[in-house]
Amino acid sequence: MDEEGLSAADYRVRARGSADRGDWDAVLLDAYRALAASAVERTLLTELPGRTAHEVAISLTVVFPEHVDALESAAAAFDDVRYGHREATRARAIATTELDAELLRTRPVLGTLVAP
Repeated sequence: MDEEGLSAADYRVRARGSADRGDWDAVLLDAYRALAASAVERTLLTELPGRTAHEVAISLTVVFPEHVDALESAAAAFDDVRYGHREATRARAIATTELDAELLRTRPVLGTLVAP
């Protein structure tokens, strides 16, 4: 998912800075990267360079089954901005930021090992 070595907190700081500048593309991308990095930090995903946004979403739906639609939507928005060269809306960027925060507050459903 692009950059390696940044923590979820680092991505969140970058997203906040981008929000202050109104750069909604950067907010959306870094918020999704924060979500993915947080999952690795929480040992919900293994660290796997090159994992796609959709692979993250699919893997996380196992441990966050109540957030399936939001995860799929956020992954699609990430790809639209990163690879489809579409512009993120403020609402979509904020929704991705809020999803990251929501997952951080949510207790994962454990018992099934999440595949890479």
